[in-house]
Amino acid sequence: MITFKIISSTTSTTELKTRTHEKTYTVHECCQSQRIGYVMESILSYKDGKLFKSTQSIMSYYFGFPNSSQADRFADFARYKFQELDQYGTNCESRLSKRLKSPFEVKIRNLSTLKDELATFFGQCIDKELHGSKVVEMPVAEVKRKLARL
Repeated sequence: MITFKIISSTTSTTELKTRTHEKTYTVHECCQSQRIGYVMESILSYKDGKLFKSTQSIMSYYFGFPNSSQADRFADFARYKFQELDQYGTNCESRLSKRLKSPFEVKIRNLSTLKDELATFFGQCIDKELHGSKVVEMPVAEVKRKLARL
């Protein structure tokens, strides 16, 4: 079972004449892999102190990479697969990591026209990350110890 944990959260409140809107942005990271995450926006609307509307939506998806060339290749692949991402420069970008623990990340903005396709793509990337072949990472001290025996 794939689980996510909240690694950061920010909330802002906007008070209008008759309504109050409370927006909360939370960054979720996959518990099984620290290279995958997303940002969710939750909006709670109050009228006369009572909740009358609430919405949640994923604002953007994040994929982490160890180097910039892999991140750039993944961003190019995403733009090729989803042509709408290439219409504006900020819909799919490769950059230094701001959200995930990996050095580089690709941020893909969740566009309303691609909402379902991007959710499916995100699920496929998680599946590939968790079940694909992996390079085993070992601490440097352990590698030296194993090489010393040879």
